[in-house]
Formats: sequence, C-alpha cells, structure tokens
Amino acid sequence: MTVAAPEPITDQWWSTLRDDALDTLIVESIDVNADLAVAAARLQQARAVADGAAAARRPRLDASAGAARERNPRSTLRDTDGASASTPPFTQARFSAQLEVGYEIDLLGRLSLAKQTADADVEASESDVIALRRWLAHAVVSAYIDVRLADDELLRNRAAQALQHAIVRAETQRLVAGLSTRSALREAERGLDSLIDAERLLGTDRELALTRLAVLLGKAPVDMQLAAQDDYFERNFFTGALAPGLPAEVLAGRADVAAAWQRVVAAGIDAERTRRARFPALTLTSNAGYLSQSLRGWLTGESMAWLVQASLLTPLLDGGRNQADTERAIAQAGEQHAAYRKVVLQALAEVENALSELESAQARLALAQAEHRRRIADHEAGRAALRAGTADRPSVLSAELALIDALSNVRRRQRDAMAAWADAHQALGE
Repeated sequence: MTVAAPEPITDQWWSTLRDDALDTLIVESIDVNADLAVAAARLQQARAVADGAAAARRPRLDASAGAARERNPRSTLRDTDGASASTPPFTQARFSAQLEVGYEIDLLGRLSLAKQTADADVEASESDVIALRRWLAHAVVSAYIDVRLADDELLRNRAAQALQHAIVRAETQRLVAGLSTRSALREAERGLDSLIDAERLLGTDRELALTRLAVLLGKAPVDMQLAAQDDYFERNFFTGALAPGLPAEVLAGRADVAAAWQRVVAAGIDAERTRRARFPALTLTSNAGYLSQSLRGWLTGESMAWLVQASLLTPLLDGGRNQADTERAIAQAGEQHAAYRKVVLQALAEVENALSELESAQARLALAQAEHRRRIADHEAGRAALRAGTADRPSVLSAELALIDALSNVRRRQRDAMAAWADAHQALGE
C-alpha cells in the first residue's frame, strides 16, 4: 500500500545558502524519512475516517439474492369444533432478489458532528506532517553545516600542522646553533602532537555528523558519502534577515500550534456528539424485490414484494455507557485544551530563546572577526620585523599559526550563527 507523498516545501529558507548539495539532501530526506512516512500514513488514515463519516450521512443501497430449500415437519390444525387435521411433512423452495435503501435522518446533528470531528482530525494530521517536514529540513541543515565545519577545521588543521612542523625544524636549528633551548623545542613538539590529536577528533566529529545525516536520509552510515568542500563558510555564509512579527503572527505560522488547536476543536465537537447519542435516532428503510417458491414464478409481477418503514430508536437503559462515554469525551477535550496551552507557551519561549541566541551568536562572531583582524595586523608586523632583522623565524611562524587559529575561531562562530539562524527559522514555523 502506498501513502500519498506530502506537498512540496514552498518556504525554503535555506535556499539563501545557494547550496545545491544541501537542497538535494533535504528533498531526499523528505522522500525517504521513516518518521515522515509514519505521519503521512496517519494523515491518510484520518482522511479515510473523514470519508467514512461523510458516507454515513448519505443513503445506503444494498442488493441481495438467494435460493433456499427447506423441509417442514408434520403439523396438526384444530378447528373451532374441536376437530383436528394433520398435514404430512413437506419440502418447498424459496427464491428471492431484492434491493434495500436505508437512510438515517440526522435529527440532532450527530452525523454532522462526527464529520466535523473527523475533518478537524484531518487538519491536525496535515499540520503534523508540515511540522515534521519543517523539523526534518532544519535537522538536515544542522547536520550538514556540522559536516562543513569539520571540513573547514580539517583544512586549517593541516595548514597549522605544516606551520608547526616548520617551527619544530626552526627550533631544532636554533638549538644546534645555541640560539634556543631544549624546552622551547619540546614545547614546539607538543604543539605538533596536539594538532595531530585534534585532526583525529575532527575526523570523528565529521563521521558523527555524517551519521546524523544518514539517519535522516534513511541510509546506513557506511553508505553516507559527502565530498569535502574547502572554505565553505567563506563562500556560503549568509544568515539573511528575520522579521519575527507579532506573537499572534508567529503562532499562526507554527504547524505544531495549528495541530494542537485542531485537536482542541475535534475533542470539543466529539464531546457534544457523545452527549447527543442518548437522544432518539430516526432511520428510514425501504426494500423491493421478488419472492417465489419456484423459478417459474420468480421475477414476475405476482412475486413482487415491497416494504417501507420508519424506525425510531431511543436508548432507555444502557448501564451508564453513554454517560461514561460523554464524561470521557469531556475529559479528553480538557486534556487537549491543556496540551494546546502548553504548545503555545513552548512556542513563544522557543521563539524568544532562538532570537536571543541568534543575537548572541552574531555578537560572538563580531568579536571573533575583530580578533582575526588583530591577528592579521600582528602577522604583518612580524613579517616586517623579520625582514628588518629584529625578529626570529619561529616567532613569525607562531604569529602565522595564531592567525590560523583566529580564522578557525571565526569559522566556528560562523557555524554557530548559521545554526542559530536555522533554529530561529524553525522556531518561527518556517
């Protein structure tokens, strides 16, 4: 059995990154993600229930045909004078064909309420699919930028290792010439060892991020491949402009809030439907067909029979089942209303926290960029001093190493700002 695919995403906020690989991953995740498939199946179930509720309000037409043969036992009849007569056992055939039309008149709107409940459940399930689809896009973006950060960090780690190797060689030469100490050499060697250890950790970080992507795309981790990109954040960094709007507008854009509200509506309507279940139900039934004891007389005018009837069913004693069902429905309506309030408060908190974190992340990025500019100035001053003979080569290499570290910090802060930007879009229901 196939489940209808969700509608395409129209609010592609991540498209501002201009990354075709990311776009492809998000589309693929929507096609294959197991959680989204479950939500889509639930939506299909809700639509089927709504179709059934709509069908209950329409007339029912049934057709039947049958053939039977029966044996009747001996019977004794007694007339008014007390005389009796008996008939011997006999067999007879019976042939029938008929159409029956049934229709329940919606006296108190119970059938209409059942349809309204089902429709609200459909809207809630549709909102669930939208919310999960948006969460999935956000999760893919988050894992993807972590992969790209690992790529960038590995690139700079290799550049730092090359510089640190040069520092070790320079300190070795200076030690031989009597211009340095063994402790300075050991410190340079420890710096190289730290960079080598960091490379292994960065490789692990990349594999973990790839594993997250694999799960979102329904793949085994070993099958998740993503080519490395150099200087990704320099080429693709963009947080875009956010316009949160008023709280009411923010809540209107949240699919989880919409789903919670539709469940409140459905529960309230269902409570009223159960309350009306204790009142009478009026059903109209009509059937027409042919009844005959022989095939020869079957389907003739003489064998035609018909019936029209109206029936009124009123519950009298049910052991308290209707009352219990009504109380259950009222309690469920209260539960859904409380759940809705919780979702609303959580949504407002998420928006406030996400926007605050975005502001903080952008501020930290500005500080990192300022530090990077200072390191650039230090490095240029060191090179000028080396040319003038007032500085040694290890100190200049160390300044260049500090410059690489400062740039790495900028890239990490860029990643944090992009993650906060993605979180803000998620909180705003985009």
